[in-house]
Amino acid sequence: MTEADLQHHIHLLLDGGISADEFAALEAELLKNPESLETYRDYARLHCGIQKHCDIQQLVKNPPVVPVDRVLALQRKSTIKTSVLGAAALVLLTAVLMWFFKTPNHQPSEAKFQNAAGSDFTLTHSGEGKAPIGNTMVEGSRLVLRHGVAELNLPHDVRAIVEAPAEMTLRDDRTLDVNYGRALFQVTTEDGQGFTVATPHQRIVDLGTAFGIDFQKGSQEIELHVLQGKVRVDGIDGKQGGIIQASRAVMLAGTRVKREIAPSPHGFLRHLPPKINMLVKEDFEHGLLADQNYIIRMDPTVIRDLKGNRFQGIDDDTTWNFNSTDAVTSRNAVILADDFSDVTKTGNTAAFRSWNHLNGIEAPATSLSFFKGDTTSALSFHNVTVGEIDVKNNMTAGGWDTSLVLDLDNSTVSIKLTSMVIDLRLTNNDGTPQATGKSSRVIAELVGSVSGLLGKVDPGNSPCPSGPYTRTLDLSSLPTLDGSESYTLHLKARGTGHGHNKSLQAIALKGDLAILCESSEAIKPFGNFTPADLTETTGESDDSPPSFIALHPVNNSEEAIPSGQMKMLFNEPIKFGTGRVFIQNVSDWSESTLVVGSRQLSIDGRILTINPPAKLKDGSKNLGWLAAWESAAPVIFLNPSGDGTWYDLDDLQDDRPSLGMIGSMPNPGMVSINRTIRREFGTITAGSRYTVSTTIGVRTNDATFPGYTIRLSTGDTTLAKLTSNTPPGPANSVNTVGFSWDSSILPDGIHPGDPLVIEIIPASDSGYLDLNALRISAIGQSGK
Repeated sequence: MTEADLQHHIHLLLDGGISADEFAALEAELLKNPESLETYRDYARLHCGIQKHCDIQQLVKNPPVVPVDRVLALQRKSTIKTSVLGAAALVLLTAVLMWFFKTPNHQPSEAKFQNAAGSDFTLTHSGEGKAPIGNTMVEGSRLVLRHGVAELNLPHDVRAIVEAPAEMTLRDDRTLDVNYGRALFQVTTEDGQGFTVATPHQRIVDLGTAFGIDFQKGSQEIELHVLQGKVRVDGIDGKQGGIIQASRAVMLAGTRVKREIAPSPHGFLRHLPPKINMLVKEDFEHGLLADQNYIIRMDPTVIRDLKGNRFQGIDDDTTWNFNSTDAVTSRNAVILADDFSDVTKTGNTAAFRSWNHLNGIEAPATSLSFFKGDTTSALSFHNVTVGEIDVKNNMTAGGWDTSLVLDLDNSTVSIKLTSMVIDLRLTNNDGTPQATGKSSRVIAELVGSVSGLLGKVDPGNSPCPSGPYTRTLDLSSLPTLDGSESYTLHLKARGTGHGHNKSLQAIALKGDLAILCESSEAIKPFGNFTPADLTETTGESDDSPPSFIALHPVNNSEEAIPSGQMKMLFNEPIKFGTGRVFIQNVSDWSESTLVVGSRQLSIDGRILTINPPAKLKDGSKNLGWLAAWESAAPVIFLNPSGDGTWYDLDDLQDDRPSLGMIGSMPNPGMVSINRTIRREFGTITAGSRYTVSTTIGVRTNDATFPGYTIRLSTGDTTLAKLTSNTPPGPANSVNTVGFSWDSSILPDGIHPGDPLVIEIIPASDSGYLDLNALRISAIGQSGK
């Protein structure tokens, strides 16, 4: 407070006009400043002297003067308080310093991580606060590692090496939630004791140790390997459980040790490898669609011989043109037929011993039930004529409905329905022959167990002759039955005219069948060439440009393409130059461009291989052949739109920013298989760790999930595999599963250099397995 301010406040006090705030400010100034206090005393003495001299004490209102004794007392109290507070501060400072030295280090809930080059991961953060910079996890951060390896440096000197596939969330500075994955945790100091890994089924509490865990998404069991020290396995409710000591490996079911297991023979990764070597990066989006017309063009700069001479290319005048077949092996075959000669009729059900003809489908029930049109009201029969189904209901009263279940059998890939021939007889209300003058039709509706109504054929009414007559329904507009779901064909008899009843005498359902058949030499690329033909050079001069001597598929041909690839055999060894390859699908006028350097173009000596993109419109599917895979049957290329047909998620729409992807999908397309697919991808390298991961979709109706086995093998020997009959996630989801194999110790009879094969095997052919991405990688001794 300045001298002028001090004098002003003293005058206000002595004159009785000081406010409470001004009085408090003056009091504080007097307590801390002896010179201000002396000034106040001078003014107070002067004020009192004037009052006494003028003898007007009784007329002047006593102001709220601060008594000097009070000021002195307050000053003494302030001095004592300052001393006490100073001593307390010193004690507090000493305590804080001792706390930092003697108690565990309280660190922020923040973890740093780094990943091996080539890893595939996603890091997201919860909350509304500002997201941390870089590869940093804070409370609520979620790390999904789809493929590769990551190293986490957690608070309190806890370090983890995580192998994909894995998902984890940092709960706090001492708790990491692990939803699934394989990881080694190393607690290097006493400060880290109490660190907890929380899984969906238990809490693993460190008691000074190094331990590893390994479990798949959705698994009820978890492998626990205690390498050093010990851990405690608590319940998810926090109830303390048992102790697992070092050098012990167990399978946990909740907090219970279900069984002892053999320690991991090659252990967990202990260091982050500098990179992973990607051996297979397959998104299942390349191959040839069935029943399409393809045209191939190529820039003249794409192919050169080893001397640099250019191939002339394939231009508009010399296009390479072929049709991929629809894999149909039996056209207009009778799929289902019966004349009902042995039918017995009870209630609303007509039963018979067996179907006269059955082809491509599982045998449906040997009975037909009849209901009043578009209702669930059961009908009855006239039972006047044997050997036919004389349904009792007037067409003007709604007619009748019945249905057939169509499930493709194990050997059938698809059925394209073509027609249905129905033998009928016109009867009256008592089941006897009816005169002419009536009009009728039979409507067919195809319904999928997942997709719902797939199509309807309504030919409209036409006159009915007296007595027996035949109706033929054209079913070619209905979609192809591919076995991805169960189908029901509803038949609905309708018509006009009183006394108009219909007896069903026979039915015959026809269609084009694609039957499962093994690939033969005749349809293998260049099957008519000997091994010498494929290796010997036929060029006459090093200065002449290279030329092709064979194409697969053959130009202007129509053949099945079991490899899903296009190949060109040249007369001499070749190499890439620059330029583009154009692949046009004339059937839907889509075109793809592959640029030299693309992984979809490769050269092996004299053979150029092209893996064409399998383009599909949003919400569509098509049979076809996967590029570079061996399969006994075509697969289904699928681009789900998220409208509930296969999946019920808006994010699967290709016109949205997500480009039609959910979960672990790296691209909008999928492939659906109900037969084994197989691929050789390299040879065994000793001392390497191989990791296999793939993404699997679970459709809206997960009751049809077939289960799977993913197997890594060489010859007849299984090296490692992952088998599950349980969906890896909830409906409407795409999830990553995977496993690893170490080649440090090889099985008997297996040697470095032996071929490596990956197989994906649906456990049941009653449903389809949806795949979106496959990754196979290897790391060497670094990191092990």
